[in-house]
Amino acid sequence: MLKCRSSNRTRREGVEILRHSTAHLLAYAVKDLFPESASHHRAVVENGFYYDFSFKRPFTPDDLDAIEKRMAELAKKDLPVTREVWPREQGGSILQSIGEHYKAEIVARYPRTKRSRCNREGDFIDLCRGPHVPSTGKLRVFKADEGRGAYWRGDSKNEMLQRIYGTAWAKKEAAGSLLAHDRGGGEARITGGWARNSIFSTFRRRPPAWVFWHPKAGRSGSRSSSNMRRVYRDHGYLEVRCPQILDRSLWEKSVIGKTTRS
Repeated sequence: MLKCRSSNRTRREGVEILRHSTAHLLAYAVKDLFPESASHHRAVVENGFYYDFSFKRPFTPDDLDAIEKRMAELAKKDLPVTREVWPREQGGSILQSIGEHYKAEIVARYPRTKRSRCNREGDFIDLCRGPHVPSTGKLRVFKADEGRGAYWRGDSKNEMLQRIYGTAWAKKEAAGSLLAHDRGGGEARITGGWARNSIFSTFRRRPPAWVFWHPKAGRSGSRSSSNMRRVYRDHGYLEVRCPQILDRSLWEKSVIGKTTRS
């Protein structure tokens, strides 16, 4: 039993290193395609990772396709991933010179005796202590899945960053439905499995992020809606149906009014 637990832990750590390394590969692709961008914060999360970038506009689905394609090209080159350690001042200067001012600011806050630990793959340098895969060729199964805005530290007073989510796996078979997609229909992300046990699907492009409920979930939703309508009716509320998509100005200018009965 202890051996099994140790094996599971080792496998989990291996996947985390793989996804951490793929996040660097994604940043390499973004910087290569959009040199004016600046990388910010990254993290490995459940089923994947994300990386935040400072950029003048949101990343579009076409951008994500181009980024994913460039990631595949960089992975195919099997570039060695090496670790470089510099004195604090030198590290900050190098990061500043390549447009990574956020990382340079982080280094500037280091104690004077702390050294800058970076990883290099090809022409890309990123502030990180690792660990990483030995080369980009080890990254074979991945996907740039979604882009969205995110405030730094979750505070709306800070800059709005562009966050790209992705996922990576050691083998294609392990990825399952998370990597299933139909480019003709706009890259579907399936959640809950296929066939009778599936729950819903989301499509990135048409329409963006909207949910398509599968029959099993649809039946449950209908029953729930019927129960809620009965509760509303029993408490004297009237149901009003409105469009699902409206211009945001309606919500910004809306006023709660009262109706009178003659």
